Order: sequence, then structure tokens, then C-alpha cells
Amino acid sequence: MPDCSLIVVAHAPLASSLVSVANQILGDTGLLMAFDIDLDCDSDSMTRNLLQEVENADRGNGVLILCDLKGATPGNIATRAHLRHAESSLVFGVNLPMLLRGINYMHQHHTGVAKAAIEGACNCITTVE
Repeated sequence: MPDCSLIVVAHAPLASSLVSVANQILGDTGLLMAFDIDLDCDSDSMTRNLLQEVENADRGNGVLILCDLKGATPGNIATRAHLRHAESSLVFGVNLPMLLRGINYMHQHHTGVAKAAIEGACNCITTVE
């Protein structure tokens, strides 16, 4: 079965920056893309564009959408696209550990990749004593 695709959706230029760093760390990350959203964007147009990207990215194992902030413009756009594509998962709070963990589990179905990504993020949020 093909890999799950990952799309990072965030305020510009965060999505591109996270994807760039992931590519620098891991090399070729396969079906990974960035979708940056400007603060002054047309939300309806961006939702259509993101939905098209999600549909094009789905190779049979679904699409995981990692987004920066629930309730903000990127989060609202990501939510609308996710709700229109049944074979997708949406996780908020994207950070580099979440992205790297998701990439390492891309061979799974999007729901499994989402769970692994969340674990990766949570395991790296800690304090140093």
C-alpha cells in the first residue's frame, strides 16, 4: 500500500520552514508538502486550493494535515478541507518533533500516522530540571 501523504498548513512562512528543516534532517521525505497561508488571504480560495492539494496528494493511504493553530485562519482553512476529504486526519499544534515522527510513520494509514505524530510532539514537550 502507498505511503500516507503529509501536508503542513500554517501561517506563512512556518509551513515551508518546517518542511525545509525536515528535509534537511531526513533527506527525501517523500509525500510531504507545505501549504503557507498569508494573513490577508482569501479564505474561500485558499480552502479550494488546499482541498485540491489534499485530493492530489492522496495516494491511497490518506492524507495527514498538520496545522499550526486551531481557530486561526490556517486552522479554519485546514478544517474545511479536512471535512471535505474523508480519507484525511487533521492535527493541530504542529512542531518539528511532531512532523519528524509523522514522516517516520508515513507507511501507515493516516489515522496511525496522526497518532504517532501526536505522541512525537507530546514526548518532546518537557522541562529540564
